[in-house]
Amino acid sequence: HGVPVSGAEIMAHYDKEGRLASIDANYISGLEDIDVNPRFEAKDALAVVKADVLSRSVIEESLLQPDEGKLVVYARPGIPGRLAYEYRVRALEAEHPAIWVVTIDAQTGDVLHRLNNLQTVQASGKGVLGDTKTFEVSNGGPGFVMSDTSTGVQIQTFTAQQRQVAPGNLVASASATTWDTGAAGAGAAVDAHFNAAQVAKYYKTVHNRNAIDGAGGALESTVHFGKAFDNAAWIQTGMIYGDGGTLFRALSVGVDVVGHEFTHGVIEKTSNLIYENQSGALNEAVAD
Repeated sequence: HGVPVSGAEIMAHYDKEGRLASIDANYISGLEDIDVNPRFEAKDALAVVKADVLSRSVIEESLLQPDEGKLVVYARPGIPGRLAYEYRVRALEAEHPAIWVVTIDAQTGDVLHRLNNLQTVQASGKGVLGDTKTFEVSNGGPGFVMSDTSTGVQIQTFTAQQRQVAPGNLVASASATTWDTGAAGAGAAVDAHFNAAQVAKYYKTVHNRNAIDGAGGALESTVHFGKAFDNAAWIQTGMIYGDGGTLFRALSVGVDVVGHEFTHGVIEKTSNLIYENQSGALNEAVAD
């Protein structure tokens, strides 16, 4: 009756000539007689959803970010279909960030289903100094990749593999507890990924700034830049870190170094102090 069925789908596949080749279906029967007229309004359903989210999240209600919601038929194989309201509520500033998808029975107001759709995994690894750090990664192929969306800002860590390229390749691992174990600068990716998240959190909690651009833009770090590169830099699109040579060890080990390069990005996105003469000196001083 014009209401989408959540959890069911039919997909038709066509060849390059436009002919129907196959159909895949997750079909749920027995929905013909469902009453598609809810017994209460969407705003009342949203109130129930917010209350449910608040009962599971340490966060103020004003910081919740719900979508517009939609009316669906909630159905699963072997479970009778029911008319429901479905809301997606972002609670990214909670003590434990989450994106809750909550489904409310549109006839009774009962919670039918809830899902935290924040798609990250907690991982751990050894940094440059051999210390173990925990951080968020994502599923990627047969293993994991250094991509953290747990705070609503995409934090990604790449490797240049001793080349002078950026961003390079996203750091990956077959194990959530073994990362960046190469001979040169081992653990640099762990430090860069962990420290970038720490600096982003500092900017958010202390200065109420959402990432480098202030609008939640992606945050990219590249480690193992060049061969024996004794420096780190902001390059307009992200941060690069060398493995060190005669003067330093891998530079991403220092959270102050990461904070410095991050702040060069903030300066560029705000005052854009030209990097020479007095404005260049101010640029460096603010980053310090």
